[in-house]
Amino acid sequence: MSTNSVDFITTLISYGKFMYWITNRRVIGRRGFIGYTIDSMPLENVTDVLVNRTIMDRILGLSSLVIVPIGGGSGTFIQDAGSRSGIIEGVSNYFPALRPEKARHLQALVFHLRDARKGSTGRIL
Repeated sequence: MSTNSVDFITTLISYGKFMYWITNRRVIGRRGFIGYTIDSMPLENVTDVLVNRTIMDRILGLSSLVIVPIGGGSGTFIQDAGSRSGIIEGVSNYFPALRPEKARHLQALVFHLRDARKGSTGRIL
C-alpha cells in the first residue's frame, strides 16, 4: 500500500474523531480511533502553531494543525512525496482532518490566547 493510500485512509478514519479544547490557560486534545489519548499543554509553553496540508489533505479539502511546545516535542516529520509538506506523527497536540478555515482560525486563536496568557503571567517563554 502506498503512502498516499495510507494518508487517504487515515484521513477518512480521522475525520470527526479528534476533539480539542482551548481555554484561556491550556490547549487540550483528545485523539484516537478506538482508544484515545488526551494531551494537555499550558498556553505559555506554546512556541508555534503549524497548519499542514498534505496532498491528500488538499484533495479532500482538509488541513492539520500542530501545536508545538517549548523544545519542539518528540514527533517525527515524514516528508510527503511530491510536496513541500509532510506528516507529523507522534506529536502531542496534532489534529488532523480539519477544514482549512477552521485550522487557520484555531491557529490565530491559540497565538492570541498564548500572548494574553504570557502577558498575565509575565513569562517570556
